Amino acid sequence: MLDQAMDALAEEIVRWYAQWNPVYGTYLGIHDYDHMLPDSSLSALKEEIRRTKEFKARLQALKPEELSPARQIDRRTLLSAMDLSLFDEEVLHRSEMYPAAPGEFGTSIMLLYQREFAPLPERLQCISARFAAAPKYLGDAKERLTRPVKLWTTIGIESCSQLQGLLKMIEGIGRGALPPSDAESLADSSAKASKALNDHEKWLREDALPRATDKIGIGARDFDRLIKLRGLGLTADEIYSLGNNYLASAKKQLSILAGQIRPGSSVEDVKELVQSKHPKDFAEALSMTVKAMNEAKEFVAKRDIATFPPNEELKVIETPEYLRHVMPIAAYMPSAPFDAIQQGIYMVTPVQEDSNELKKHSYAKNWITAIHEGYPGHHLHNSCAAVNKSYARAYVWSIETVEGWALYCEEMMPEHGFHNEPEVRFSQTLDLIWRACRVIIDVDMHRRKMTFDQAVDMLMREAGLDKATAASEVKRYTYTPGYPLSYLIGKHMIMELKNQAKKELGPKYSDKLFHDTFLYAGLVPMALIKEVFEQKFKEMKSA
Repeated sequence: MLDQAMDALAEEIVRWYAQWNPVYGTYLGIHDYDHMLPDSSLSALKEEIRRTKEFKARLQALKPEELSPARQIDRRTLLSAMDLSLFDEEVLHRSEMYPAAPGEFGTSIMLLYQREFAPLPERLQCISARFAAAPKYLGDAKERLTRPVKLWTTIGIESCSQLQGLLKMIEGIGRGALPPSDAESLADSSAKASKALNDHEKWLREDALPRATDKIGIGARDFDRLIKLRGLGLTADEIYSLGNNYLASAKKQLSILAGQIRPGSSVEDVKELVQSKHPKDFAEALSMTVKAMNEAKEFVAKRDIATFPPNEELKVIETPEYLRHVMPIAAYMPSAPFDAIQQGIYMVTPVQEDSNELKKHSYAKNWITAIHEGYPGHHLHNSCAAVNKSYARAYVWSIETVEGWALYCEEMMPEHGFHNEPEVRFSQTLDLIWRACRVIIDVDMHRRKMTFDQAVDMLMREAGLDKATAASEVKRYTYTPGYPLSYLIGKHMIMELKNQAKKELGPKYSDKLFHDTFLYAGLVPMALIKEVFEQKFKEMKSA
């Protein structure tokens, strides 16, 4: 009986948030509100906080000991997500500092355009409605930005400017896909949205930017509180120590691999050699990405590494222009848990067609990207998680679980024989160094022991990133505290769990069993993934 109450409350919570924030609803695949944008006013933010606290109290009133193990995990999943959301708004005051409205508006359009959950004309009608709603949405959002941060305000300005290209692109598509009257209506609403973006950009530049502060980092006390809320089972100091240890061991491994690839050469010379083997232009880089994704998928199926869910597909596209300033190389847009087709979208950012830029898409790097973003990384993970139709688990996207899994796959797949050549492992180890740097930067920058420029220098020095890419990376780190460290720490936690599974299950253990249990548990925090495995251990031992 209490399980049914838990399910009903979880559905009520998710459906309320989907209506309250229609962009979130579209993201989940709840399409009742695709024609709307959220209320971006300050009073709406206060109401959301109030409702979150109300939902939290109702969840806490459900006695966990009277719930089944699966519903206990659902309850704790929702409570964890709400605690983090309240911390974000009431302690870190993100909405008062970061002008999120332009980026969220762009996301609201991209979700409708790129995901093929309905015929294109139907989706364009919803886009047109969101264009028409943009002036009020962007205007009301100004209320929230009471203490802007200079760097983040600059990102908002860039987003406004670069979104103009997206509007023009949608307008052109509408002319070819809609009846003349509907196409004209779309063009009219696009013009209104364009003017609203221009007005918002001007406001950010002339009003918000002059009063913005140079604040970088959330401070040691709040960072420590954030890590504790995340339930990683490690302190910030322990995480920092792991980051340094992984950095040292990865650099040592890189030297060994360099010696295998070209004996007697330096790591830098070998890096140049590996990265010099790249497509002749971006068009070839894009087609190589598609090829690598398909090969990785075939390998996972052929080697029986994991069980594929039904109705999944992955689409590879160029990164939209408005996102390129914060996605210098590539990024993945997850599939929607409630859509019939689990369609993920992998975005590859165009580069200047010279050797320095094209080496970002080297052949060796391409195979690692296919693993991390596609199969069996992010896309397979999201698609498997969607099979679990728990509303609670659809609501949550836990960073260390998602990013940790993708990084774990980078090492696991070559171990199973997928492109285990030294050059590919060299590229993978370079990326591991980059992830170790992220841990150190995340902890130091948010504890205000490292400046923005020092973080950029570290990525250039240790991970070999060029200055523009490094600066774009660090921009993102500044407004996502605790995210950059999650790749390596998540992988570390997964390896610990894998070793425990081998010990607990003995001859009953298989990699496929471990992978399927992980993939189909949902995108919940690692602390709760461990509970899923503990239940699995009990079931298998009793059997």
